[in-house]
Amino acid sequence: MNYPEHFIIGFILGIALSFYFHFSIPNILLWGAITGMAALLPDIDHPKSKGTQLLNMFVFVICLFLSISYFTNIFYIAGSTIILYILYILLYTLFKPRHRGITHSFFALGVITVISLFYLKFPYLLFIPLGYLSHLFADGVLKVI
Repeated sequence: MNYPEHFIIGFILGIALSFYFHFSIPNILLWGAITGMAALLPDIDHPKSKGTQLLNMFVFVICLFLSISYFTNIFYIAGSTIILYILYILLYTLFKPRHRGITHSFFALGVITVISLFYLKFPYLLFIPLGYLSHLFADGVLKVI
């Protein structure tokens, strides 16, 4: 299944869950989109996937914010951002799992759920794991580990 289908399935499930919790229309669309993007996460093990592209942009922004929070000189900010991003690319390249490996497992879903528990409150913590799970069911590739 390709990324548009995964996104749409996650988006629809996110909208349904938002309606269940009586969110406002803007929040329904927001959490539908977040759930749709979470449905792309299991494919971060594929270098050309939309999930990987989104992850790369997100990591670059995080590297930039870390650099800005630590340095005030624009050259240090630029240099440290580039160094951190290159480090991420090297680590991603060295430790990237095979496609439909661990990222398509209940273990990875559990990790995503625990991360959601730490950073989000109920009911918002349900949306990212729901999107992730929708991808696993849509692919029909469920593994324990």
